[in-house]
Amino acid sequence: MKKLLINEYPIMVLPSLAEKIGINEAIFLQQLHYLLAESGHNIDGRKWVYSTYENWHQQFPFWSLSTIRRIVLRLEKMGLIITGNFNRFKMDKTKWYRINYELLETLADENVQKLTSDRE
Repeated sequence: MKKLLINEYPIMVLPSLAEKIGINEAIFLQQLHYLLAESGHNIDGRKWVYSTYENWHQQFPFWSLSTIRRIVLRLEKMGLIITGNFNRFKMDKTKWYRINYELLETLADENVQKLTSDRE
């Protein structure tokens, strides 16, 4: 029984965030926040991280690649993550990610029905 209880690095997420944007989106956003805190990539005064869907899948092996793509798309539509391509070679389609912390801050105080309706 002990093998199923926190013997490895846990993924933590606030239930209030999960309630507002969805559990999968909250898990992804929390991991992105963690990675951004460690990132040394500053573009236009903001921290960014880059990753392929395959690399995200290594971090989230319990999700399929198509689920990860859907999560990213939903977060982009909500405006909570901003993606770009800052690669040296334009044929490199590795996405770069950052969190829209300004919008995230407003979620703490506002009704997010408009944002969550975009997910459906």
